Amino acid sequence: MENVEPDVNIMSKASYKRLEERLAQLEDVERPKIVAEIQRAREHGDLSENSEYDAAREAQRQNESLISELRSQLANARIIEGNADAVSLDDEVELEDGAGERETITIVSTAEVDVLENRISNASPLGAALFNHSVGDTVSYVMPSGKRESVKIVSIKHRDQGDDRSL
Repeated sequence: MENVEPDVNIMSKASYKRLEERLAQLEDVERPKIVAEIQRAREHGDLSENSEYDAAREAQRQNESLISELRSQLANARIIEGNADAVSLDDEVELEDGAGERETITIVSTAEVDVLENRISNASPLGAALFNHSVGDTVSYVMPSGKRESVKIVSIKHRDQGDDRSL
């Protein structure tokens, strides 16, 4: 993977668009809804013991925090084009370990990581090791624990194009 400054958030055009859509949802839908909830709660009188008001204010803090985070990620975004023959952002990659066990992961920008959904960052040890490698390649990487692992790329599916390459 190419070297970039630490604050730069590398992403595909599709990832950038998804983040823009999420930001619009938070700003244009969630924010007015929360403001209305706060106003309704204020109408109930004493705010010092108003749990509805407290909950709405907490929702507002969380929403504004997400908005700020997304704006920062978009402002620091660097969009890259995927390589048609190799692992890139937004690709679903089927891997096989030394024991023959297979797992499918999706390589995403740091803004879209979701370990429970097997969406790993291109900046993670495995994501960085896979980047720009092709079907049939075996790549090694060092896990955060310090243990070295190797996996073979069995297939790559470009989510943007629906393109699928496999062994």
